[in-house]
Amino acid sequence: MKDINFANGLTKKEIEVARWMKTSTIIVAITILILTIITIRQLLKINLIKQEVKEHIHKNKELNQVLEKKRKLIKEKIKLTQQYKKIQGLQETPKKKIGLLTDIYKALPKQTKIESITLKKTKLAISMVGANDLAAATFIQKISAFPQVREIKIASIRKKQNQLVFTLTGILEKT
Repeated sequence: MKDINFANGLTKKEIEVARWMKTSTIIVAITILILTIITIRQLLKINLIKQEVKEHIHKNKELNQVLEKKRKLIKEKIKLTQQYKKIQGLQETPKKKIGLLTDIYKALPKQTKIESITLKKTKLAISMVGANDLAAATFIQKISAFPQVREIKIASIRKKQNQLVFTLTGILEKT
């Protein structure tokens, strides 16, 4: 074995190197400890944010389901409203035609009579017997004021016995 001389101490350089090593080790350990604490805090925050996101996604799923139901109900309501309007229109169509017929009858001048009235979807044809063309012109003016009749005109005139037979045609508007 080799003899160790404990009497000779460390030199100044060796002492400085040892002090620098201890200081560096402590600084590195403190830095690693601080970085570990910061990283752990950030990981915990990330975990909390992930949990919040999951909760919000779950809430959004419920809200999306409710919104989807609402959209379906709105579409169904629109369809039902359209069907209701169609049914109402079909129920009121005969009333409208009867109303139009009574209005036509009321608009007749005193010396005229109606031979026939033809009501189709968009066409109107009236045959009337009158003594002169003035009665037909007055009748056309009165009928032209109706909102559901447009472009009323005399289609033909023929003589029947001592009277004139006027055939009037026009277009019916949907109201």
